[in-house]
Amino acid sequence: MQFHYSITIFITIHFFLVCSIAYGQNAASETVGSIEFQDSESLSNNGFYRFYSHLGFGATELPFWLYANRQGLLRPGSRLNVLTGFASETSLTRSNGHFDMRLGAELVNRISDLDNTLHFQQLYGSVQYGKIRLIAGRFYRLNDFDKALEGITSGSFIESQNATPYPKISLETDGFAEVPGTGGELLIRFRYSDGLLEKDRLISSPMLHHKSLQFRAVFNRLSMQLGVFHSVMWGGIDEERGRLPRSFDDYMRVVFSRPASEESAASGSEMMNRIGNTIGTYEVGFEYRTDRYRLVGYRHLFLEDELSVRFQSPWDGIWGFGLIRNEGDRPFRAILYEHLNSIRQESRKGLAQGRASFYNHGIYTDGWSYQGRLMGNPLFTFDPENRRVFNNVMIAHHLGAIGNVSQRISYRTKLTYSRNYGVCRDQIITGRCGIMPGDPVPENLELRPRSELRKDRLSGLLELNFLLIPDQNLHLHTTFAADAGEFFGRRFGMMAGFSISK
Repeated sequence: MQFHYSITIFITIHFFLVCSIAYGQNAASETVGSIEFQDSESLSNNGFYRFYSHLGFGATELPFWLYANRQGLLRPGSRLNVLTGFASETSLTRSNGHFDMRLGAELVNRISDLDNTLHFQQLYGSVQYGKIRLIAGRFYRLNDFDKALEGITSGSFIESQNATPYPKISLETDGFAEVPGTGGELLIRFRYSDGLLEKDRLISSPMLHHKSLQFRAVFNRLSMQLGVFHSVMWGGIDEERGRLPRSFDDYMRVVFSRPASEESAASGSEMMNRIGNTIGTYEVGFEYRTDRYRLVGYRHLFLEDELSVRFQSPWDGIWGFGLIRNEGDRPFRAILYEHLNSIRQESRKGLAQGRASFYNHGIYTDGWSYQGRLMGNPLFTFDPENRRVFNNVMIAHHLGAIGNVSQRISYRTKLTYSRNYGVCRDQIITGRCGIMPGDPVPENLELRPRSELRKDRLSGLLELNFLLIPDQNLHLHTTFAADAGEFFGRRFGMMAGFSISK
């Protein structure tokens, strides 16, 4: 333990000396609480450096918004976290060409009352020509609405900012690219990636395939957006069954969302349905621009199985509406409201709700998680000890806002209220969940009223960011967070620290 603390002190001093030389220019990044996200379109040609150090603590344990959607950096269930990190990205090519190569890394050291870790949070390399980019390693990823609304959403259904990035290789466009011959009125964005999850799972070292395709049509001030996102957890090693199907034929079945081959070692359910653990999202969105504001709206439909693809539960998903001010340094730069509904999940009327059991899976029993953290929207609650999501039937309302108190003081705030009903099986007295269309209703089916399971929660956050020295881009960050309600109980905590960036 003493050795680990000595290493921590050495790294902190070393990082500070490095940054004292490197932070001479203004930052290209936007500070989002304790974490600073980099947009590749705004990076300087030579890259960036960033050093940060934070202390977070709770009266009993950290409240929800102190650890949720922070890339897995802070430890849930802990009372104290000391976080130190250094991130950098360097361009290896000239600034005036269409070709670009970059290397990036982020080394993080965390000390908490539950565990200590020293690891590369990010470590990646990228090659880009024009708008097409190939990137490999561990790296953060923001969806369009996260960028536009600067980290005040509740989180993406498939890949939010809640977990540590997993290693992957991705071929993608850098943002939206113009479709040739459309005069900029039609834009396209795609991503095709494959990654590898950790060994310490019940199904060891599964792979994760993802692809997405989005179109944006621009009509003067109005733009419309359509997209589909598809992700599959597959392969890996089962202690009892051995190596699960992972041939090229199996991979093609994953890519095209087909059942497993009868000749493979897949389970019977994968032969009847789809190979692997599949989730997806349909996206519909719009943006209307005026001279002073941008009005943004989006609808994300959750897809867990074939029934959801057929719109059996059209109200499951997220509605979002945001107002973004074009001018900076305003009391309100952006404000967002989201409504999340996951009640039905393809259940038949009159039966137990939540049949699809979002994020859980019968074969990949660790669910949609990485290193003990849910990769999707964190309002769905994951238990790292039992390796299951124990709360995925809910209705939630989420508010977020960012703005400036003055030229040097900015803020971010979140307020989330939800009514939580556990999972489908919590409603069962006798009988079972998972009754499919066409199956007879069991004669012994008896359900608890959903009102008996209801547990409310209220989670809030307020972050204040002070720009102390503009020339060196030295920021002081102060964060307050609290929970109330039966679901979490009363929790209060805060975080303070600083960051220096170039």
